[in-house]
Amino acid sequence: MQLLSEEDRKRYYESQERPFICDILSTDNKNYHVWNYKMSLLNLLDRLDWKEELRWVEQLLENDLLNNSYWAYRIICVKKLLTSGAITYEDEFSFVDSALLKTPANQAIWDYLKGLYDWLTTDCTNMDTNQEHRSSNTPLEELYNLVSRYTTPPVVVPAGLYLRVLLSSLHPGAIDELKQLLNELSASQPATHFWTLIAKLCTRIG
Repeated sequence: MQLLSEEDRKRYYESQERPFICDILSTDNKNYHVWNYKMSLLNLLDRLDWKEELRWVEQLLENDLLNNSYWAYRIICVKKLLTSGAITYEDEFSFVDSALLKTPANQAIWDYLKGLYDWLTTDCTNMDTNQEHRSSNTPLEELYNLVSRYTTPPVVVPAGLYLRVLLSSLHPGAIDELKQLLNELSASQPATHFWTLIAKLCTRIG
């Protein structure tokens, strides 16, 4: 049996498989079998149009910002595009900011940002450093600024505090203020997990 060429596989995916997957997800957007199937297809495609994939998942997110599967697929697209320099991290954080404005307590978004943080601090070694950026800040500094907007009084989104703690070493001067905030929240909401964040913060600052 002769295997299809890479270009033919890509063409078949775009004309047949992606519309087929979209049809199913339009009625069952959390169908894990379909998502697993889609992920298996990616292993057969070396030169996928990741910008088109990103546009596709953005259309899905327009209708359901709370869908974990959409955000999980988005991070795959974004990593590919950031690595190649096809998009900038400023644009990505701007998109996430607009999503947080609509659903600030959306755990799927905060998990997505945690995934970006993990990638930026561990696996992100091949990002295109020649692309032009609007900001002189590093990606982690831009992430810190985004997270701070949602974790600084009077606007405090508890779902974002764990990431704020992880990023706290970027601005040591703000650690005491963050610790005070966590202490206040622990006192006012003793049934929550803020005490674990305090322990995490103390570990990070020694």
